[in-house]
Amino acid sequence: MIFSPAPNALPQHEILRRLMWMRIIAVTGQFSAVATARWWLGIDLPLAPMLTVILMLAAFNAWTWWTLRTRRLAGHGTLFTQLFVDLLAVSSLLFFSGGATNPFVSVYLPALAVAAAILPWGYTLLLAIFALAGYSIMMNVYVPLQIFPAERASSYHLLGCGPTSRSRPP
Repeated sequence: MIFSPAPNALPQHEILRRLMWMRIIAVTGQFSAVATARWWLGIDLPLAPMLTVILMLAAFNAWTWWTLRTRRLAGHGTLFTQLFVDLLAVSSLLFFSGGATNPFVSVYLPALAVAAAILPWGYTLLLAIFALAGYSIMMNVYVPLQIFPAERASSYHLLGCGPTSRSRPP
């Protein structure tokens, strides 16, 4: 099998393989979200930097695949780097699409949950500090979304928040 782990691979090597597959799903979802927002919803996004971030993340994933093929075993530092790159990409995409006002800002949480599950607490703490810093900075510094007419903005925000945004009957 093309993505089979090395013989006697450490559990971290198998985790790296799973992170690579998760990133394939993430890159596909990120591209789909940008394309949908731009061409279906008509939201004016800065496509060049956003697509560059997505392409760079895809290239990083190709490098990860190559690393797996060379059968170099992964350690905690490698897994930390992988998740840091994921958080950096998410932060960049959020920066270019409304910052902390973007309803998809919660996508920080899955990466942190994965970190908590697979990394020693020190690495997880570093990733959490990075995510918190990124979120905090994006509360004031970001590229605002230009949505016309402005009334559509709140409905898009609620749609992006998903089922948790719907009010419950009394």
